[in-house]
Amino acid sequence: MRPELRARLQRLLYRAEEVARDARTIRSGDPMAARFAEFGAGAMVDWPQVALINPGSIAVGRNVHIRSGVCLEALAPAGTVIIRFGDDVQVGYGVRMVAVNGIEVAPEVAIGHGATLADTIHDWKNVGEEGIRWQAPLKTGRPMRIERGAWIGNNTVATGGITIGAHAIVAPNSVLSRSVPADSIVAGNPAQLQRVRLPDGTWKWLVDPDSLDLEAQAAAERQG
Repeated sequence: MRPELRARLQRLLYRAEEVARDARTIRSGDPMAARFAEFGAGAMVDWPQVALINPGSIAVGRNVHIRSGVCLEALAPAGTVIIRFGDDVQVGYGVRMVAVNGIEVAPEVAIGHGATLADTIHDWKNVGEEGIRWQAPLKTGRPMRIERGAWIGNNTVATGGITIGAHAIVAPNSVLSRSVPADSIVAGNPAQLQRVRLPDGTWKWLVDPDSLDLEAQAAAERQG
């Protein structure tokens, strides 16, 4: 292919892709937005989406930005809201959320790229000796709650009916199966407390700060 023709085609194809992406991004007022239980003003779900299972059970607040590659699985009867995003929530690329009992995301939460959040796990302990563990049924129980201003780092995995407290920071690549206190930093697999905010507003390290990755250290400094 001649260079000048290739250049023209490249510009044309990239422009066509941009137009298609913009047209297929879901915004408030769009026909696709009407399929959700709620879809607030200024909200958007970028294209492409991996899966939007049962959007009628998903409520999206105002000014929520859910980036491309998202997989939202709302495993609930029709008409039951089981995933709820508060206002001003930011969701990174490639995030997966699976809700059986409920996932409640409070306003001003940020969820990093590649995170997986599930309010349940497979009940593999009750499978017999000959059973297949990954085919075990999902557990029912409490919803997962992510409180106002919490920040969940890239590639975090959080499971079960846990609560991530207000303004907590979950370091990237953490694995959570227990609740996180408000105004704290957790990191690791399994995630452990690294730093807590005291009543006077100062922070207390529970570990050597140099043991944290640079992103977690920077996030802690921005929190004060």
